[in-house]
Amino acid sequence: MSRLRISSWGNVKVNYQLDTLYRHTEQTAKRTRHRCTKEINNAKEAFRVLSSHFNEVSKETNKPEKNIKLSLITRFINHLLSYFLLIERGLILDAVNSSRSAVETTAFYWLVCVDKKSLHDYVNERSPRPVDVRKKLEEIGIDVSQLKERYSRESAVCHVGNPHDQLQINWEKGNSGKLLVGGGGYDDLRRKMFLSIGNYVAAFLKHDTRYEVSGDPFSV
Repeated sequence: MSRLRISSWGNVKVNYQLDTLYRHTEQTAKRTRHRCTKEINNAKEAFRVLSSHFNEVSKETNKPEKNIKLSLITRFINHLLSYFLLIERGLILDAVNSSRSAVETTAFYWLVCVDKKSLHDYVNERSPRPVDVRKKLEEIGIDVSQLKERYSRESAVCHVGNPHDQLQINWEKGNSGKLLVGGGGYDDLRRKMFLSIGNYVAAFLKHDTRYEVSGDPFSV
């Protein structure tokens, strides 16, 4: 990063006002939809599964548990939707922030599914920290190694001042590049990220008794 030479704009005045950035992100999203049709269709199927799951939970009769699960599913859907929209616009680092939040929500959903006592903590706004949620799951006997590894990897991407900051640079030649203000670039990486949405959904549902999810969804 210290050797990066930003391409010169000369005397050109750069416009980074909101309207300009918004148009840029919309154009980027339009190009992405054209280039990543197959991967986006895969993501649509993952969201269809989540929608079906939401409707199934809505039929439960245990009102406190149902409401808490619906709240967590809503939060998870919103995190994944943010992930999708940010990938679509090439805002990769911000997308990973959303997926890391989805991993946190997954851990708590697991806890609610396997330990009914945790419902009281949620209702009384005493929800434990993410690290404590994972510890509680481990105490119950739930393997959280996949979640811990995923959370650690995504935290490494999210922290400022690491090699992943280069994902907001469009490298041209050698150490020369342009900053991707407003997002864009890295089509192959974004295709993989779209495909990962199904993995996040599989992981989220792993300890819900309605489903059978074997192995580590993130290893697919």
